[in-house]
Amino acid sequence: MKYFIKELSCLNRRDEIKILCRKLDAIGYEQVFAPEESDLSFIYTCGSVDTFVSRSAKTIEEFVKKYKEQKVIVCGCLPATCPDLLKRIFGGVTCTPTDFSALSDACDIQMTREDMKEVISSYDENMQISNIVVVKGCVRKCSYCVISRGVGSIMSKSLEKIEIEIIDQLSKGVKRFQLLGDSVGDYGIDIGLSIEDLLKRIDAIDEKFEIYIRDFHPFMFLKYYDTIRELVKKKRLVSLEVPIQSGSERILKLMNRPVDVTKLKEKLIEIAQYDCKLGTDLIVGFPSETDEDFDMTMDFIKKVHFSSISVNVYSDQPNTISSKMPEKVNKKKIFTRCMMIHDNGLNAENQEYMEYQIGKIFKVEKIANDFEFNI
Repeated sequence: MKYFIKELSCLNRRDEIKILCRKLDAIGYEQVFAPEESDLSFIYTCGSVDTFVSRSAKTIEEFVKKYKEQKVIVCGCLPATCPDLLKRIFGGVTCTPTDFSALSDACDIQMTREDMKEVISSYDENMQISNIVVVKGCVRKCSYCVISRGVGSIMSKSLEKIEIEIIDQLSKGVKRFQLLGDSVGDYGIDIGLSIEDLLKRIDAIDEKFEIYIRDFHPFMFLKYYDTIRELVKKKRLVSLEVPIQSGSERILKLMNRPVDVTKLKEKLIEIAQYDCKLGTDLIVGFPSETDEDFDMTMDFIKKVHFSSISVNVYSDQPNTISSKMPEKVNKKKIFTRCMMIHDNGLNAENQEYMEYQIGKIFKVEKIANDFEFNI
């Protein structure tokens, strides 16, 4: 039996995919890298924002239509975050990041969430970095987010196993490690530890290497700022993504992401002075976002000088608190604000162009700053 995996999901699902492959290989399945050669295809989906939901849905429809003789299994977050949408386009086997039970009948393997405690790195040849998922699930209840519904409660991986994996990769010549997870800053809260414990344990490894961290919640960044600053100063931590989402405290409260914006800005500016590459995520057009709120976001990113910014246009997600909030922001106004984030960005000279571009993904480069627009 030959199987193919189509990856549309984020890096946080990479360990699940590797565990799935190991289990299939162990019972005699053979992985192929062209769908037309396969008997069984897994589509790993994303259910975070409209752009990625649409991409996942379109891919599922295309696979079902083109490969009628194949068995298709839909995995990832979409089955959990958008079940109604999926039912309209797909009637086959599905599994989520917390429930793999359907795989036992579909392909004769036993896979549970407990298997996800295994620490497996995935090496990115292009970036020359080893990606390690250190925590699954999320404790945050952001008012706009459906991902926590898909990834479940927090489950931290063993500190010792993470250390062993890094040491093993170091022995193979790897010198760059990216710590990933659905909420990296919350690592350890379910096992009596903290992200500070993990960072100190990793830093104690007597080798020369660099750490990159994705998705460090602003609140936890401030809580463990002293440790982060020391790692940055000694060039151990060289890249950090802190998703601020907005520079307005009023909007952040509505998002259920309250934080002292002034203090956060001050600390990020200090970190940047040590040549740490800072990344962030923004949501533009959250319900009731005024021009004044947006100006606060602009002021924040101008003063911090992020190396990379991912800009996400707000969209209502199923059964979220924010979807029920009034004062939705006009899509054209949202798009105009996106263009304002990058003063030398896309050429939106006329209304027709703007209307055409809504729904597209852009990557805009200017000097040292990368901006990714998910619209």
